[in-house]
Amino acid sequence: GSVVTVAAAAAAVWLWRRWPGALDRLARGEADRRHWGPPLDAEVARFLPIVSWLGRALVVAAALAVGLAAWRLLDLATWLGSEPGLAAVQRAGAIALIVSGAILAWVAFAAWVHHCLSDLPGDGRGPELSERARTLVTISRNAVSVLLSVVTTMLVLSELGLDIGPLIAGAGVVGLAVGFGAQTLVKDVITGLFMLADNAIHTGDYIEVNGLAGTVETLSIRSVGLRDWRGPFHLVPFSTVGSVTNYSRGHGYALIEVPVPLDAAPTAVVAAMEEAGRRIAADPAWADRLAGRFDVLGVSSFGDTAMTLLAYAKTQAGAQWGVERHYRAVLVGVLAEQGLALAVPRRVVELPRHLVPAVVGAAAGAEAPPPPAPRSRANKAGRAPAKGRAAGQAPDSSATARQHDTDGDPS
Repeated sequence: GSVVTVAAAAAAVWLWRRWPGALDRLARGEADRRHWGPPLDAEVARFLPIVSWLGRALVVAAALAVGLAAWRLLDLATWLGSEPGLAAVQRAGAIALIVSGAILAWVAFAAWVHHCLSDLPGDGRGPELSERARTLVTISRNAVSVLLSVVTTMLVLSELGLDIGPLIAGAGVVGLAVGFGAQTLVKDVITGLFMLADNAIHTGDYIEVNGLAGTVETLSIRSVGLRDWRGPFHLVPFSTVGSVTNYSRGHGYALIEVPVPLDAAPTAVVAAMEEAGRRIAADPAWADRLAGRFDVLGVSSFGDTAMTLLAYAKTQAGAQWGVERHYRAVLVGVLAEQGLALAVPRRVVELPRHLVPAVVGAAAGAEAPPPPAPRSRANKAGRAPAKGRAAGQAPDSSATARQHDTDGDPS
């Protein structure tokens, strides 16, 4: 009994130490042979500790059984032949098969995902596709992992003899309660899933959502994060999104409105606008941003003091605003070279007739006439001017003093 016990313990210790390394070498050799790649290697490596501990547990159980049988404390053959022993072995085997099947299913799913990602076309949109694919893969990974975990747990509990019917019913009630309590969250997730599946938004796109415009910085299953050109960051849940305007998809159009005076010759202005378009098309720094030539549509509208001419050009997606700004800068120089000018706002002010001479005199640099002097109190009362003083002659100091005294006398 002692020799068998020592041999069983030595074998258990040797297998305890050698089993993890052998399992790791086996997995790495299989990965190298099948060229799984780093993503799948990482998925396999996640389950190596679980398999390693299960193997060690089996080694310890086998060593204990052999030791107990050697000391005649346990008749292993008789127990295995009995009904409880057979039932225990069958349940253990079923549980091992269930867990192994779940692990293999997860590894197969990871292999399929890795294969799909490796087959993405390289059409110049690699970062966008990888971001979208990473988001969808994360969602699918979480869903599959939850599904496999729940199914595996239920099957294992069923093999252990537990009634899983109440558990399934309870899980349904809990799921219904969570669904009613988190309707907005569920709506966010479902809308975001369809947004990603429709490939409507990529990271780096310039979009407009719910009146907010900005560059997409973050994109998840629940929300989209926008960085405004002024700096603020907006987080928009998908449940509030009614429509999405994407300015970075396909191509754009640069639209330029040019106001000129009403007395300007439209043909001369059109020629200047076409010349500005040709200069931009000939500039290597801007030619790559154009997807077509500039077209001048002519006069598009008349205003009170100006008429507006319209020009447009097809551009690369997201380059329309830069092309518009550069076109205006070039057009100002071309108009100056050809003796043309943009319209200047004018304002017409109507004045009363009696103020026109004063305004005209001030504009001409002449001194405006002084306002009329107020009449004296004597004139207001109808008194005659003082004797010995001609009209328009300044009164003497004595007369002025007498007038002041008279005015100040209360009697």
